Amino acid sequence: MKKIGIPLNTQKNLNRIDHYLSTEYTKAIEDLDGLPILLPYTRDRFKIVEQVVCCDGFLMPGGDDITPYLYEEEPLPGLGECNEKVDEYHIRITTEIVAQNKPFLGICRGAQILNVALGGNVYQDIKHCEQKLLLHQQTGQRYDLCHQVHFEPGTKLYNLFGEDIMVNSFHHQAISKVSNKLIISGQTSDGIVEAVESETLKFCIGVQWHPEIMLYNNGKMNKLFKAFLASC
Repeated sequence: MKKIGIPLNTQKNLNRIDHYLSTEYTKAIEDLDGLPILLPYTRDRFKIVEQVVCCDGFLMPGGDDITPYLYEEEPLPGLGECNEKVDEYHIRITTEIVAQNKPFLGICRGAQILNVALGGNVYQDIKHCEQKLLLHQQTGQRYDLCHQVHFEPGTKLYNLFGEDIMVNSFHHQAISKVSNKLIISGQTSDGIVEAVESETLKFCIGVQWHPEIMLYNNGKMNKLFKAFLASC
């Protein structure tokens, strides 16, 4: 049984700080015979190394906006709530995951964290984009399909899904400048980056949509999780 590390988010609750994670992530891993390992926040670099050593692969979940100074920007209008300490932890552990060449699947913010960790940046709010945008904050059910994603031929995601798929969408941030260690593997018709991957690492993919939510209403998402777990 593959051990899949999931770095947790934190939030302040009265006089304490709680870790939190949507159960949809753990259910997706468990239902495909993986073992979710929940990784608590730490600033200790040696503990981060050990967290990566003890797991076979990693799922980086969604969460709050990413602190702008971590990708060398000042905050702009439209920026949502950030958690600087969690952002630093998620970036550090992602850097270590890449260094150890462990399989990585980033979802929504997790894809953005991957890009920032490898030297890219994000739109603080896609309203700052110059082009006319599609709807990226759907108002229906979370598992409803919102827009199409087109995949680049020859990429891992193209090999999994074919030329395009319909996905759900609820985000206001997105990858802007793509790291030179990643390639764009999926985009919407308005030019928003919906998926990135590494051409050199064992399995390193980030997707902007939420496949863990679509998993039980769209059989295609099984392919992504199965490919991820098979690489671990």
